[in-house]
Amino acid sequence: DSAAFALQELLQIYKISEPGDDQNMKPRGRLWDRFSDQTQEILIPLLNSKYKLTLEIKYANYPRPLYMTEMGKNFKDWVSNWTGYLISKVKPGIAFQVFTACSAAKRHNQQVALNILPHIVLHVLQNGIAEHITEMYTEIMEVLQTLQKPDMRHESTSSFHHMSAQTVFSVLDYLTMWRSHQVQISATNSSTSGTSTSYDKDPCYLSVDTFLKRIPQDVIADACFNCKAYTRALRHFEMFVSSSGNIQQHLDTMQRMYVAMDEPDGVLGAAAVRLSQPTLMQQILTHESLGQQQDAQACYERAIQMEPKKISHHHGLLRSLMELAQPYKALAHTAGVLAEKRQWASQLNSYRIEAAWKLGSWDELEEGLRVEQSSNFNWPVLVGRILLAYKERRETDFIEQLQLARKEQMGPLSAASMEIGSYHRGYENILRLHQICEIEEFFHVLVDFPATIDNTSDIIVLPSSTDLLADWQARIQMAQSSFRAQEPILTLRRTLLSMVQSNRHPGLETQIGKWWLWSAKVARKAGYLQSAYGCLIQASSYNLPEFYVEKAKWLYAKGEADNAISCLDKGISEHFGDMSQPGKKEQLNTILKHVYAQCDNYNCPSQS
Repeated sequence: DSAAFALQELLQIYKISEPGDDQNMKPRGRLWDRFSDQTQEILIPLLNSKYKLTLEIKYANYPRPLYMTEMGKNFKDWVSNWTGYLISKVKPGIAFQVFTACSAAKRHNQQVALNILPHIVLHVLQNGIAEHITEMYTEIMEVLQTLQKPDMRHESTSSFHHMSAQTVFSVLDYLTMWRSHQVQISATNSSTSGTSTSYDKDPCYLSVDTFLKRIPQDVIADACFNCKAYTRALRHFEMFVSSSGNIQQHLDTMQRMYVAMDEPDGVLGAAAVRLSQPTLMQQILTHESLGQQQDAQACYERAIQMEPKKISHHHGLLRSLMELAQPYKALAHTAGVLAEKRQWASQLNSYRIEAAWKLGSWDELEEGLRVEQSSNFNWPVLVGRILLAYKERRETDFIEQLQLARKEQMGPLSAASMEIGSYHRGYENILRLHQICEIEEFFHVLVDFPATIDNTSDIIVLPSSTDLLADWQARIQMAQSSFRAQEPILTLRRTLLSMVQSNRHPGLETQIGKWWLWSAKVARKAGYLQSAYGCLIQASSYNLPEFYVEKAKWLYAKGEADNAISCLDKGISEHFGDMSQPGKKEQLNTILKHVYAQCDNYNCPSQS
């Protein structure tokens, strides 16, 4: 009914009707003819309908700002009430009538509010009433400053914050686009008429321009960064730096943004223009961007010695240990720190949980989850709860945790989907949905758990473990080839395979080794040679002939061509000693050609 009322009012406002014989009806008929037959069929009953808006909301007593108050405690309430409040500030006219016609629909469909909100903000600015503009500024700043707090990314209400921030970004984008369009129109009119028309004397333009300049670019950049909209954050921060005129004091922030964007060239560029001696934290950013995790660890350990009460150094060290595939060290470090500083448990316990499920240490995982707050929906914690539910054969809890994990990814994805070209921004959440799907597939196929498939699941159960592994191999090849994208998937797969009995499913142990080698290859291609070495150490215990090939490539990437050839010779003697067996020689030649093709500047024998 609210949508029908909006359509009825819009038809009356623009005087749209069916064409008649009267000549005065022709303009209306021409507009009517532009609608499709299906649309006309929907609109015909509304030409003479009598819907009325019976509920009129009084916004005068609403708190200001609305954000995070009783009138704005969730995204739907906030965007609906803020839109309604701003409509009441628009001057009477056609625009006001159109917005009022949509006011009922916006309460039931937030997409209506999102579509009209930028236009409403523009009209309020064009009205030029200082009190209304200040209230609008205060509301926007409340949203942005809430997102400046870095812990907002880990709260259960993060989807509310993300979508609210994206709504503000969309409004600011629309105002920026309108301002640019006004400049273009002015330039076009000047060239056409031959007279000078100055846009900067237009009061509407000046009002919008002043409002946009009033919002600090560094505040927007911080909010974008905490929403993981890293590209947008960098754009706004560059605007802030260009206006401040001093790039040197902002290089640290720029480096952090480049690290988050996985842009090592940007990190090195920021380091190159730095005039002062780099600090310990600046060196850490450079090491992390280049995948030099062992060097980063050494710097973090020194930082902890210098500032033992600063928890951010422990965060960094634990992340570095995870990157180097050293969950045992991460678990031991977390246990030691928490034994000394229990007040840090809420921030460091997630590392303990992640390390526990990667190691298959279920007692440690159970202990970590026991002390974890139920409101913590951190990704490693969610995965730990899912895996523990399987381990304890709690089917209902397993399904509930899968649904919760999926739901937690939808908030940031919904926020990202509100802007064009946002696939890269939401890719981390897409990868997590990928992993959730693989968890569900794996337990259904290999251990028939849970016994019944959830009706809301879109999972396609494959008939055997062989088919499942083949499907997974195809999926990993379709994912982004970066180490950051592929390593979480491979780590989870290795954990899953280690949870089932290998004697029931032959070949799973070998597959774990192959995925360690795949991780080593991805790390090597990304230039993360230290991470690649950690994966090679893990893969060495599976006695695979491919291990020597990958290690030879790793050695060659380090510039040790002679050692690479020696490694290949050792692999040949161990796995291809008896060349009389059928197919051995052909298999060896294929491997050698594949390796030597990558080092064509090194004179390698064609037969060995």
